[in-house]
Amino acid sequence: KIEQALALHPMQPSYFAYFHAVILWANEQYDDALTEIESVLQRAPLLDAAVYRAIVLVGLGRIAEAKDQIAEYRARPSRPVLVPPHTPALAKRYLEDLNVAGWRPSLATRNKAV
Repeated sequence: KIEQALALHPMQPSYFAYFHAVILWANEQYDDALTEIESVLQRAPLLDAAVYRAIVLVGLGRIAEAKDQIAEYRARPSRPVLVPPHTPALAKRYLEDLNVAGWRPSLATRNKAV
C-alpha cells in the first residue's frame, strides 16, 4: 500500500504527498486528498497542486472555494502547464471538474514567447 511506502521514507519530499493526493483524488477519497494537497501547498507550492486542490474541492461539492482557488491560480504571473491524468476516464473527470471550478482553457497567453 502507498501509505506503508510513505511511512518508510524518513524525510518525504513534498512531491510524495502531491502524488499521494492525486491517487486519493483518483480513488474519490476527497477528504484525504484535500488534507494531503493542503500539506503540499504549505510546504512547497509544487507543480499544479493548487489545481488539484480545486478539483478536490469540486469533488467535495465546495464549488465556490474551487472557483476561488482557480482564480488565484490563474492570477499568478507564472504557472506550470496543466497535464491531465493519462487514463481517459480520469482525464475526462479532471477536465470536467476544472470546468466546474471555472477554468476556461485558452490558446492565447498573457506572456510572449521569447
